[in-house]
Amino acid sequence: MAAEHPFVLELAIALSTSAFGGFIAHKFHQPALLGYLGAGLLIGPAGVSFISDPQQIEGLAELGVAFLLFALGVEFSLAELKRVRTLAIQGSILQMGLTTLLVMILTLVVDWVNFPALEGRGFL
Repeated sequence: MAAEHPFVLELAIALSTSAFGGFIAHKFHQPALLGYLGAGLLIGPAGVSFISDPQQIEGLAELGVAFLLFALGVEFSLAELKRVRTLAIQGSILQMGLTTLLVMILTLVVDWVNFPALEGRGFL
């Protein structure tokens, strides 16, 4: 029966290992997310390789992201967002601008992308 549905078995093992990792992290006064990451490292290819098929890892990773987004949504507070609205908007605009600038400079320096529009204008 287990051989017919390996994803279900691996999902059950991943969830139970993550729950145990979260419990251990909580006992050491650490965020549960640290325990979840440790559990993933333990059962994944970097650990005991219980789950080594890339398709299975991708499927479990997608479920993990869905669970993470659900947990964030449960803790999300509109009142808190309203309180930090101005700082959050300014910070996100600054972060996007600086990241775009850094990537643009890096691609020009290492010549990853050729920009014909910039050639002959002193940029390249």
